[in-house]
Amino acid sequence: MGYIVGVDAGGSKVEALALDLEKNAATLTVLERPGNVMAAGNDRALGSIVEALNAVSERQGKGPECLGVCVGAAGAGNDEVRRNLSRALKNLGFTENVIVVPDYKIALAGAAGRLRGLVVVSGTGSVAYGVNSRGEEAVTGGWGHLVGDEGSGYFIGQMAIKEAIKYFERRGGSKDLYEEVLSYFNLKDLTEIKPILYSAEFSKDLVAGLALRVSHLASLGERAAAKILEEAGRSLAEIAKGVINKLGELCDIYGSGSVLLKEELVYESFVRELYKTYPGLKISRPMYRAAAGALILLGGELGVKLDLRGIKDARPGLE
Repeated sequence: MGYIVGVDAGGSKVEALALDLEKNAATLTVLERPGNVMAAGNDRALGSIVEALNAVSERQGKGPECLGVCVGAAGAGNDEVRRNLSRALKNLGFTENVIVVPDYKIALAGAAGRLRGLVVVSGTGSVAYGVNSRGEEAVTGGWGHLVGDEGSGYFIGQMAIKEAIKYFERRGGSKDLYEEVLSYFNLKDLTEIKPILYSAEFSKDLVAGLALRVSHLASLGERAAAKILEEAGRSLAEIAKGVINKLGELCDIYGSGSVLLKEELVYESFVRELYKTYPGLKISRPMYRAAAGALILLGGELGVKLDLRGIKDARPGLE
C-alpha cells in the first residue's frame, strides 16, 4: 500500500513521522533544525524539512511508495509561504499529494485526534488555535518574538534577561538570574550581551534556550524564576481566552509544546488562570504528537482511516 508522512516543522526542530499503511507501523525522525520559514528563511527551513523527509523515507526501504506528505510549518499561516513551500516540496518529487498547513493546525489534530477543540502551543514561540462545533476557526498569538510569543520559551528567557538587567542596574531583580544569564551567554560583564541580542545573526532560539536555566533555578526555590514561569502560564491562558471569545463557545482545551508539556509551574498556572474564568472547563494533555496530527489531516484528505492508538511514536513527546 505504501506510506504517508506527517511533518512538524517548528521553530527549533523538525519531526517527521512515517506511517506504513499496510503494517500500521510508524517511524519517527527528529532533527534539531529550524523549520520556521519566516524566522529561518525559505531555503534553510526547506532544507531542514527535506532532510527530515529523506531520513524517514530511507528507513522505509526501496519497496513502499510515498502516497502523501502533510507538513505543518511554523509561519505557514501566511498564504504565500504555504504556496511556496507546497510548490517546492512537490518539485522535489516525493509525491504529488503534498499538503502544507500552519503548525497550530496539526497541533490541534494531534492533541484532540481531530480538528475540534482548542490547542495552546508554547515552545520557542506561542500560539492558540481553536475550531468550534460549527467548524469556525480562530487564532490568537503567533505574532513572533518582536511583538508577541507570550508565555513561550523566548518569553521566559527574555524575562530572565530583564531580571538580570534590573539587578545589574541596582533596581531590584535577581542575583541568581543575573549570574545564570552571565553563565549561559559566557559573559564577564552584562553589557556584553548587547552585541549578541542585536547582531544580524541573532536567533530567538538562543534566548528561548535560557528557559531551561530558569526552570532549574525555580526547582531550587528561586522565587523570581518561579514567578517568571507562573507569569508565562497566565499569559498562555490569556491567549486561550481570546480564542474562546472569538469562537463564542467553550471548547476542550489542550496544552501543547515543550514549555507546557515540561514545565509544571507553567502548566499549573495556565490551568489555574483558566479555571478562574471557566470553572467547568476540560483541560487535557495531547493525545498524540503534532506530527501524528499531520497524519490525521492527511488521512482525511486521502480518504484513509487511521488508527494510531497502539503506535508508540505517535504519542506526544516533549516537543
